[in-house]
Amino acid sequence: MLATPAGEITWATIAGLLAMVCLTISPLFKNRRAVLLAQLGTSAAFGVHYGLSGILTAAVSCGLSGIQVLLAIPLASRPSFKPLFYLFVPVLVVAAILTWQGPVSAAAVAALASTTLARMQERTAPLRLYMLGAQVAWLAHDVAVMSLPAIAGDVAALATGAIMVARQFLGREPEAAARATPRATLEAGSCQLNHT
Repeated sequence: MLATPAGEITWATIAGLLAMVCLTISPLFKNRRAVLLAQLGTSAAFGVHYGLSGILTAAVSCGLSGIQVLLAIPLASRPSFKPLFYLFVPVLVVAAILTWQGPVSAAAVAALASTTLARMQERTAPLRLYMLGAQVAWLAHDVAVMSLPAIAGDVAALATGAIMVARQFLGREPEAAARATPRATLEAGSCQLNHT
């Protein structure tokens, strides 16, 4: 789907490269707000990348993801926003039906569904596991559409995510929820991200 003549740089490629950079650097941020802003940049840039490439379900999924990020930023101080995440499920289903392009649409929907579940978690371990699952779905999607910037970002995010999950389960990074209130856990945020 994304094949272009060798050496041709398109706006879709530029947006994909920008998204790849945001996706790759986002785990480096320690502050929850900075991590979420990097996620917003990733969602926006991948949304443009997919939209310009004609990959509609993924573009819409990235747009919905951007809205989720905007809701997630104040989530630590306003837990009442959490139920709004449930509204994304029927919206995602309708968007998928309206933009259906076969298995690539299914992969994009699976990725955003997993991301939605991740962003609703109060504990870090399940959040990271859901995000890792979302990243696997995005990798399958991006291989199917042959998006090299997205594949590179997916591989980097999967590696980072796997390291973070391993560190947590091997005891090098204690579960914040075991020592903190749900609000403090939400403020800790996630260091493993994907491009929704």
